[in-house]
Amino acid sequence: MIDFAFHYVISSYRILFTKSLYIYIYIYTVI
Repeated sequence: MIDFAFHYVISSYRILFTKSLYIYIYIYTVI
């Protein structure tokens, strides 16, 4: 159960990180 929660947190953080990275690259290329 704890392992599942840890995996869920890691995946959500990874999705958040990739989203912010894509937004940063998009803003960097536009400006």
